[in-house]
Amino acid sequence: MNSAAKAARAYYAKQTLKDMMPEEVEMAKNNKEWLVTLGFSVPMSTPEWPRALGGPQRKSYRRMYKIFNVDARSGKVRSMKDKDLA
Repeated sequence: MNSAAKAARAYYAKQTLKDMMPEEVEMAKNNKEWLVTLGFSVPMSTPEWPRALGGPQRKSYRRMYKIFNVDARSGKVRSMKDKDLA
């Protein structure tokens, strides 16, 4: 899981990731890969009009879920994809 978290931080290096947590961890059917689902929150862009009108400027976040395919032997991340929540 550590390599998946490092990969997420590297991929989103220009953003602040909040509340990163493992959501699912399972061995793939081939017994050679771990499928690690991480959830984390990333900042959303906020409209400028509340600040222009003297209102509070709040940072809002959206939750993302990514599946990392991690080689069971080496621990290297092979791929990352979106978790389909449908």
